[in-house]
Amino acid sequence: MKPIVIIPALNPDEKLVTLVEQLKQYDLTTVIVNDGSTPGYEIIFDILKEKLDCVVCVHTKNMGKGVALKTGIAYAANVYPDAPGYVTADADGQHSPEDILKVARMMEKNSGKFILGTRDFNHEKNAL
Repeated sequence: MKPIVIIPALNPDEKLVTLVEQLKQYDLTTVIVNDGSTPGYEIIFDILKEKLDCVVCVHTKNMGKGVALKTGIAYAANVYPDAPGYVTADADGQHSPEDILKVARMMEKNSGKFILGTRDFNHEKNAL
């Protein structure tokens, strides 16, 4: 089994749908936590559930990213007990699907380890 991707989301836009579509191409299971989004964003969560077959855990009010991650991890631990771990990502697209996959693969090879990804903002292609 592959690691589970957990994404907390508060009032997400289409970037989250695009990210999940790309993660599905890598056969990664994704758990989304709706962290108290306002009603106008239900369409995004409906697409994630109905079209992309994601589990969406719901907080009725905003509890914060840390609590949302705990909710996602608790859900994943109960439903996917054989998963080698959890990869957390943001709903706004700042983590690329390719980087999420790299962390997931590293986690598969290093079960029981704590894996951190980093970004190099000093890299020439990221220069302003």
